[in-house]
Amino acid sequence: MKAKVETLRLEIVSLNPEELRLYLSGNNLFEKEFRLKAAARIPSADVRLNAQQNIIPRLQEMTEEDQLFLTFWIVIERVTREIVAELGFKGVPSGQGEIEISYGTMYQHRGKGYMTEAVSGMIDWAKGLLNVKFVIAETDVGNKASMKVLRKNNFLFDKQAGKMRWWRKSV
Repeated sequence: MKAKVETLRLEIVSLNPEELRLYLSGNNLFEKEFRLKAAARIPSADVRLNAQQNIIPRLQEMTEEDQLFLTFWIVIERVTREIVAELGFKGVPSGQGEIEISYGTMYQHRGKGYMTEAVSGMIDWAKGLLNVKFVIAETDVGNKASMKVLRKNNFLFDKQAGKMRWWRKSV
């Protein structure tokens, strides 16, 4: 199941397992296949290894609908057709209706408001899901940019454990 979220400047698109493999290969192969602007995007070894060993095998065992809660979603700037960020969730909704969002902006696109806009779009998407009541997020206490994204999207501080802060938003 493919899903797409559109905001003023962005298209946010989920990746199926085959697309995720291609995305992780780097070398602009994904960009060429989907007619996106070539970029110097190189997935980190840690991200690639985690996706190959954990995420992709789990995706293949899930329903297409549930895959949306574990796969990568890429954030594409509409005008330039360039991937500016990626985000996703850390699993299917919990019994309490919580989904945890995770995100990162490509280095050269930081400070342009893309992630604030993308997170807002994903919250709007989650509002339409019956089994989702809350979006939660975890940030390092030193990650001021990430906390700013959450505050701009009206997340509320929930708790802190060590160097990690937890945030929560009702949908």
